Amino acid sequence: MPRLSLIHAVDVRVLDQEMRLYRACRGSSDPAQLDSFRSHYELQRPPRGPEARAAVIHMAVSMFEAREPCWDLIDRTRGRIGDHVAELHLRPHRGICVAKTGGPFYWSVWGHPEALQAFVSGYVSR
Repeated sequence: MPRLSLIHAVDVRVLDQEMRLYRACRGSSDPAQLDSFRSHYELQRPPRGPEARAAVIHMAVSMFEAREPCWDLIDRTRGRIGDHVAELHLRPHRGICVAKTGGPFYWSVWGHPEALQAFVSGYVSR
């Protein structure tokens, strides 16, 4: 029996103040880095987990308030999603939308991949 998602509502808001989040990604020298800022939907990957229940989640990228969940995700995927953690300083008036959709540190983020990539202020270590 498939596991049911706990998502019943998604409160998406237009980003109206600066926000610092972290994203597991490929390094800046990797030609595929821009794909690190594309949703599973945009990458034409099938929905999984909460993405199957709410298409809006399938169209978002996952980010975190702290760097540690990113490192945990990198370890769980054995680096398949990349081996860097980017610190992003998201700014308003650039079309970015956010929603608190998961655990205590988890955010869903919507924006053009090039805009999200441009918000990378650096990479953090463990």
